[in-house]
Amino acid sequence: MVGPLLLVGLAVAAAQAEKEVMAAEKKSFFELLAKLETKGEFFTDEAVKAVLPHTHVLLALTAKDIEKYDIYPFLALSSQLAGHKEARVRAAKQFGAIAHPLLQLAWAINLFETEESTAEIVKYLKKVVESEKVSKVLDEMLGPKADDFKKQVKGAKVKEK
Repeated sequence: MVGPLLLVGLAVAAAQAEKEVMAAEKKSFFELLAKLETKGEFFTDEAVKAVLPHTHVLLALTAKDIEKYDIYPFLALSSQLAGHKEARVRAAKQFGAIAHPLLQLAWAINLFETEESTAEIVKYLKKVVESEKVSKVLDEMLGPKADDFKKQVKGAKVKEK
């Protein structure tokens, strides 16, 4: 009887420690973000390279984490990070766990036509295109390119690996 209780206690303690590490990583990420150089409304190439090893933290940010901030820099950073294979691979692997809905949509858009795209991403985008509400968000994000993008998504084959 004591054995199973001890295991449950250790599992809970490990989960709490993991959360604390994640909270600390998020805090460090926000501190790093505040120091990054920008060029216009985007980050410099050097700034993006500095964030690259922390892509997993960006993907783990929730709506609550970002609520005090403007979402645009996070979307811009996601777009810029998507220019790096390392970040695309991480985002594709972690796609279903991307915590913030707008960041998940941005990554889906960025990954769609890359070699890192997955069946999960294509299925997700097909649902987005079919949803009147979310499709409007897609229109806002892509502007005049939205209709062509939606046609590509509708015609995309879901490749099961």
